Amino acid sequence: MKSIRRHLVVWLLLWLSILCVIAVVAFVLVARKSLIADFDRSLSPELANARLLLRPGPLGFNNPENRGVTIFIQAWDSDTKNTLHKSENLGRRSLPYKMVRPRMTANLDAILQDGEPVRIAATGINTFASKENEKLGNPIIVAVAKNRSGLDARITRLTILASLIGGIGTIAAAGIAWLVLERGIRPLDRLGNRVDKIDPNSLETRLEIEGLADELEPFATRINVLLDRLEQGFERERRFSADLSHELRTPIAEIRSTAEFATLYPDRADPEDYQSILQTTERLQRIVEAQLALARIESDQLFEERESVNLVSTVKHLMEAHSPAFEWRGLKIRDRLPDKRIVDTNREGLSTILSNLFSNAADYAPKDSTITLSVAEEGPWITFSNSAPNLTQEDVPHLFERLWRKDASRTDGSHSGLGLSLARSCAEKLGLRLEATLSGGELTFSLFEIR
Repeated sequence: MKSIRRHLVVWLLLWLSILCVIAVVAFVLVARKSLIADFDRSLSPELANARLLLRPGPLGFNNPENRGVTIFIQAWDSDTKNTLHKSENLGRRSLPYKMVRPRMTANLDAILQDGEPVRIAATGINTFASKENEKLGNPIIVAVAKNRSGLDARITRLTILASLIGGIGTIAAAGIAWLVLERGIRPLDRLGNRVDKIDPNSLETRLEIEGLADELEPFATRINVLLDRLEQGFERERRFSADLSHELRTPIAEIRSTAEFATLYPDRADPEDYQSILQTTERLQRIVEAQLALARIESDQLFEERESVNLVSTVKHLMEAHSPAFEWRGLKIRDRLPDKRIVDTNREGLSTILSNLFSNAADYAPKDSTITLSVAEEGPWITFSNSAPNLTQEDVPHLFERLWRKDASRTDGSHSGLGLSLARSCAEKLGLRLEATLSGGELTFSLFEIR
């Protein structure tokens, strides 16, 4: 699993490094531009004095009073590009020719023939054909140059210094980012340590919301909600284990008692004893098979295949299958069924739900009472209603719990107490909702499609 701390530090370092590089490059470029501009301004007076080239005699540029040793001057005819004048300190070297319009100035870097780096400022100067005629002649290109080794050295030192400062700044920023992240993630670590101490034996523990950072408060709240659900689930499992032990203890004790009696007194064993063992074993089998079916539905991806099913036809088929049980207890069915209602579902899963609802009504509705069955064209898929004089509103939430039954029915070995749990689990797998309501002593089960 990737570390959030390491992930944040790496990305912060990456972006801080990028920002530092951008800052260093921008600073160096601005400073370099400023140094070069200062250097070019130092060439401007020399370029202005280059007009003395047009004056012969002691005012010419070869006069030591009019030039410095480090200043190189050269002039060209713009038409022929022939050199007209060149300062003596250039010797056999020449400045590179650069075409420049009159009254314009161009600056450029160059390397002389002997490898000396220079910075050049060049301009164009208009000339006249004669004193009497103001007709313009060929412009003269005049260039002055100065050794730029010192400028290059300053730029190099500036770049190295800026890079060192940027590197140190990046390292310092990385350290600060690490410290800030350590301090910022510390509440999350403390919250994780609290969660780590919670186990199945301490599910009643809840995380304290007060004092938490605003960003962690929703996280802690959701954990507390999850713990509520886990505690309720574990409590249901504990009750189920206790109920299952109670359900299995009685029939196992009956089988053992009958078997011990038959073993000790084989001559006195009665066929009814073996019939009792058979009935008790069948009861155990029903409990085990119902529990296995429930566990299989909750754990496996069942009922994934969907098809168009005529709900009315399915209800009529199951009603006919359960009619002997209804007749035996004197139950009457008042049904309100349309011609058909087509639903998109799994046929096997739907049959399991409806079969358990029919069985529940047949087993628990009072004798000689009426069961109301309804299939609507819209809304709830189906509703079952029957009298339930022994139930209270407090009993309704427990109807779908595994092995829950009213005390009066626990002595009846024909029921496993898992039918409604099995029906609700199937409904949830099919994207349906099975609800129970009690009103005026009438218990109603409704099956809805979750939209």
